[in-house]
Amino acid sequence: MARKRIELDKKSFDELFDKHLKPFKSKNGRILFKIFIDNLHYTEITTYDIVLELERYNIKLEKKEVNAWLLSLYKADLIKKNPKRGKPTTIPYYDKYTYDLWSISEIGLKIGTKLTLLMYDDEVNYRIPHINEMSTKILEEVEDLYITTKILLTLHNSSGSMAFSSLRKNLAISKEKLAVYSWPDSSYSEKPIFEIKKKPLSFKSNLLKIFGIVSEDDLIFNLTTDGKKLAEVISSRIQE
Repeated sequence: MARKRIELDKKSFDELFDKHLKPFKSKNGRILFKIFIDNLHYTEITTYDIVLELERYNIKLEKKEVNAWLLSLYKADLIKKNPKRGKPTTIPYYDKYTYDLWSISEIGLKIGTKLTLLMYDDEVNYRIPHINEMSTKILEEVEDLYITTKILLTLHNSSGSMAFSSLRKNLAISKEKLAVYSWPDSSYSEKPIFEIKKKPLSFKSNLLKIFGIVSEDDLIFNLTTDGKKLAEVISSRIQE
């Protein structure tokens, strides 16, 4: 059987290697990019956070060197820089000093996802437990992973937001169970990936509120910034 023909646009192909992947020629450039991938659960990280991460790899660079490598990733469109400065996000920090804030770009996230698939897709052995190995704990973990992923993808396909009642019906679960998933869970992210907000209350809703009743029709289930990033990564992998 003949292989499917693949066409590469020369301009895009050159741009990929001459611009987006150029920093990866250096070990330092690769390490810095890996730090952004490893910290996707943070909306942004500061230069100070990055220096601490570099120390974990026993890499000690001068401030000018770190900034130079960050600039190379920035010029390659792999990361973004916030015009404002902020305090470190990966550690408790009580000092007054602020630092440059950085985050991975859409292109950087896409390249990071593709590289992960390229390196590990053929090696990972996805093993589903045999029915004889099933236990209450395993079933609960599988169900939790399924529901969490389902919520992420459903909200991702609905621009990150959906009425609580509509989402519950879509997932076919109770409102009590769905409410649990709005709570922070460190199993998937150090920061919340979902949040519930209230719609502007109608006359009926205000009346019910007097009696301590909140209708699920008045609630909106949203993806947080970290939830959107996680949903984007999962969506990209599923589309492969």
